[in-house]
Amino acid sequence: MDETPATNLVLGLRAAVFVSVAAFVALGPAYRQVWGGSSELVRAWRMFRGNAVGVCDVRYVADGAPVDRFALLGHPSWSAAPLEVRRVMVKSLPATNRSLCEALGPGTDLRLTARCATQDGWVTRSAGADNVCRR
Repeated sequence: MDETPATNLVLGLRAAVFVSVAAFVALGPAYRQVWGGSSELVRAWRMFRGNAVGVCDVRYVADGAPVDRFALLGHPSWSAAPLEVRRVMVKSLPATNRSLCEALGPGTDLRLTARCATQDGWVTRSAGADNVCRR
């Protein structure tokens, strides 16, 4: 390949454009969130904007001991469980509670600590104060 001044100029321009775009992608969110910028040309980074909204982080305790919901429902591991057991959604939380209560048997004190993802971040749905098997 011939290295002419025109070729060097094109390669230099391509490199400058690439570095500029990479810097914008890497530093764009920092403009608003670190430096307090307010331009609408640069969007703020937000954790929950789509697929994760409605997903819940759940912890179960039965009679004072942590519950492995996967083993209790007959799945040897997290990866072997079906998607609806692995990923607890806001809508499926009551059904998950019912299936765990049925598996544990009558009279079990099952407490739930759950926080669910929303557009504005995590929201606590249950703090473990109530027995979910009594509902």
